[in-house]
Amino acid sequence: MEPEKGAEILLKSVELLYSKRPCKYTVIIAGDGRQKHSMERLGEEVVRRCAGVSIEFPGWLNEKEKSLAFERSSVFAMPNLWPEPLGMAPLEALCHGVPVVGFDGGFAEYVVEGITGRIVTGERNVHLFTEALEDCLLDEKIKKHAQLQAKDLRQRL
Repeated sequence: MEPEKGAEILLKSVELLYSKRPCKYTVIIAGDGRQKHSMERLGEEVVRRCAGVSIEFPGWLNEKEKSLAFERSSVFAMPNLWPEPLGMAPLEALCHGVPVVGFDGGFAEYVVEGITGRIVTGERNVHLFTEALEDCLLDEKIKKHAQLQAKDLRQRL
């Protein structure tokens, strides 16, 4: 969890989404880094303000743990604040049939906008990311297309 990875945007987006659509949300933020403790504190604040939200910080996940996390997931969010050339985690999510939300970057070529996920172009901010996250959570077509594409994508990669 480094500043350029955008975990703060994800946490603020979850809080904004909860204010618009209060229901149960579980957020898993995997990994480690300089911001882990500050993100855990921010996560605790979000949970205090949003009764239906739980946030987990499991650290690095091995392959089995990642697969289990993807199986539990409705959406994979990667709010990088820089155009990461190619993040593997979004591709892994797509290979598991999980829609991806992120800002434009290298993995965007694998996400079919509005079909297997949402790519936010232009300004990287909480409001735009929240809208894209909400779309992926609510649009059954996006979920279905991501699941249908998964097998083909696994074969190509």
